[in-house]
Amino acid sequence: MEDEIEEVNTFNYFNSDINLLALHILLEGFYRGENTFKLEEFLKCDYWKIDEINEEIKDTNDYGSVEDLVLHQIIRIVNDFKLGKVKRISITTIFGLTETVVRSAIGEKEATEENVLFYTNLIDEIGFLRRLKETQLKEKLDSGIEYQKIPNRVDFTEENFTSHFENISAISAPFIEFEIDFNDKGAHEADEGIEDYVVNFADDQFIDKKPFYREKRYYYTKQLESFFDYISKIIIVNGYIKIPFSALSEQGFEIVKILSYLERQRRLKVSNWNDNEVWNVKFHKTPITLRSLLGQEDQKEIENTEKNEILKFDLSFSPEKSVLNIGKYIIGFRKFSDQYHLIKIITDDTNNLNKEWFFSEIGEIFDSENNFEDKKFYNASYQISQKIAKETGIKDFLITTAQTVQFNPKYIKS
Repeated sequence: MEDEIEEVNTFNYFNSDINLLALHILLEGFYRGENTFKLEEFLKCDYWKIDEINEEIKDTNDYGSVEDLVLHQIIRIVNDFKLGKVKRISITTIFGLTETVVRSAIGEKEATEENVLFYTNLIDEIGFLRRLKETQLKEKLDSGIEYQKIPNRVDFTEENFTSHFENISAISAPFIEFEIDFNDKGAHEADEGIEDYVVNFADDQFIDKKPFYREKRYYYTKQLESFFDYISKIIIVNGYIKIPFSALSEQGFEIVKILSYLERQRRLKVSNWNDNEVWNVKFHKTPITLRSLLGQEDQKEIENTEKNEILKFDLSFSPEKSVLNIGKYIIGFRKFSDQYHLIKIITDDTNNLNKEWFFSEIGEIFDSENNFEDKKFYNASYQISQKIAKETGIKDFLITTAQTVQFNPKYIKS
């Protein structure tokens, strides 16, 4: 029974564009080796219709603000998908928060009783945060941590943050951040869940399961037509289109599902799900037509493709820029992450790029004094393979076993 409930909840996350977007942002961080997020990153456009929902929230008292609701929703996503553990939820700066409160209060047109009470509560909360910060600072100093190494923030746990964020969250989204200790298995299963959902979505399997916030759910081809009409009004530069977040409010198509499906079909690439103001989207086939979005290539192009031999690529890695160059494709990695070190090691000998590397051998080069488990580098190679597949469409560029990894020789120029 518990599994059935979890399945329904999981479906509802996929079925809602804003929750699916939050899941994409979290998984993007996971694959890039980034585990710290700011609350404001999940408040795209005015999708949440903040003014309207704020009024409803005041009536229910379930949350202090829309921002408070969104923060709780993200934590539920992390927990329900078993993506990992929320290690901390923090206010990053008290000074910046105080300044924001003052500017917001000064900007009020009317000094209503409600506004006075609201800002009085905020000032009280800031006072509490200051005292808590001093307490946390003293505890860290007493434990032997050097002052210079102590972050300038106030930390809470998933269990104790709620009562302190209800009011302050309304104006402090840029100052609220949270850190996740990701669980590889949960993240990979969530990614597979997205894949399964969007494929079925495009096959109109969920036509009768419209989200509550949509007036109607259209068939996929109809949504794609509306999406094509929408982007046709936007300037395209070198295959890139900047799609504004306001597309989240379009009723003719479900933008996150459309982009997610087309990306997984390798018809486009979203540069950064967690972008600012717009998604920078690269379309792989130009000019963009409805046929190209549907993947309906003409027969001559298919025949030519079938006749071509497997492409072989020049391969190089720049430690300074932390990018892997595969022919025309450029794939970035977080500097000094496990993925960075693995790629650096297996590309070091440019005359022997086809070598099969044991993870134990990589670990020895990485740090001879530590006895790393193979899992550390297996996970890194999996994440590298996922990045390469998303950028190039090649799913077997890396050959990985339980103990080894190597570049697939059939793609490497000799």
